[in-house]
Amino acid sequence: MSLVQSLLARLPKQHPEADKMRVAIVECLAAAEKFEAKRRELESKGHLTPRGRHEALKEQLVKESARDLRDAAKPISEALERLRTMKAAIKARPSTDPHDVVAELKRQELRTTIANLTDDERIPFVLSSKDPRVAEAVLDVPAIVSALPEEVVAKIESAYQERVFGKDLEEIKAFEAVVAEAQSAAAVARDEMQRTIGLERKAFDEIVTPIETKARAPWLLREGDRVVVVKPGESTYPVATPDELRDGHFYADLAEYERANGRVPAKAE
Repeated sequence: MSLVQSLLARLPKQHPEADKMRVAIVECLAAAEKFEAKRRELESKGHLTPRGRHEALKEQLVKESARDLRDAAKPISEALERLRTMKAAIKARPSTDPHDVVAELKRQELRTTIANLTDDERIPFVLSSKDPRVAEAVLDVPAIVSALPEEVVAKIESAYQERVFGKDLEEIKAFEAVVAEAQSAAAVARDEMQRTIGLERKAFDEIVTPIETKARAPWLLREGDRVVVVKPGESTYPVATPDELRDGHFYADLAEYERANGRVPAKAE
């Protein structure tokens, strides 16, 4: 079984994102194979010194191969961002209305009742209770208020999440499994590129990471049916070249552009 087949075989088949991740895996590994093919080509020609071949391969990495891998892995990055959004929607604790005095008094009364139980009674009671008001009362305040250990509060949080967000948690878990396999494949492709060029990890990262993160990316702006490159301080903006379109970013404003390029945004007068 080939490396591609092996990695694809691990990918969960039924998930809605599986096809998209499958394409990303194939394209990531294809980028690595293309880079390896370039190395073989340079060696077969024999007109360059070992140093010359290395420099030519490094140029290939910078101008094309690292960018190919970055673009192939873009669906994986987008999936990770969606996962972060999904996880952010899962609340560890119930939302309570601070202006609802009656409800707050009831929670206080319940917390007092819990705190007055014996040590042997308190933990079994809160962990076995099916009444959502118990979870609300306990999770609305620091653990010390209800005299419960932090690990017990963590279990109540987990039970609350499972009860309220059970379906969402299942979707997140399934989505994570798909994305994790795609991430592993992208990492394999990246490692293969590093092996091909024969650099230590630190030296390889210094070349590739700025490309992956689009460091110092051109500032793209849509003007009607064309895309131009914004150059702060200039009054006219040129139409973006194919390379600029590939490597650029649609920054929201000057502040975002300056932050992305390691500069502190200028303060408004």
